Amino acid sequence: MNIILFSVCLAIFCGMVPMLANEPAPKTTVVVKSETITGTLTIVDPAEKMIYLKSAEGIVYDFKIIETTKITAADAKLKFDDLSAQIGKQLEVVFRPLTIGNVAQSVEIK
Repeated sequence: MNIILFSVCLAIFCGMVPMLANEPAPKTTVVVKSETITGTLTIVDPAEKMIYLKSAEGIVYDFKIIETTKITAADAKLKFDDLSAQIGKQLEVVFRPLTIGNVAQSVEIK
C-alpha cells in the first residue's frame, strides 16, 4: 500500500514539475529613491553625456545626463552643452543609483 501511494505521489509531482517550470516569475516593482550630493564639477564628457563631480571628501562620482535631466543655474535653464563652462563650480545633483549607473534627475549650479 505504501509503495502504491508513494508511486502515485511521485507521478503527480513529476507531472507538475514541467508546469511549475513554465510559470512566469512574479513581477515585482522596485522603487529606487533619489539621492542628493553636492560637490565640484570636474569633467564634462559630451560623447557619453556624463558629468563627474568631486565631493568634499575627495570622492569622484559620475552621473549620466539624460533627456529629462533638469539643468539650472540661478533659476535659469541650461543645456548639457553649457556645463563645460561650469567646470570648477559647485553643483548639487539629485540622482537615482540604478544598475546602469547614477542617472541625474537634476543638476543645479550653486
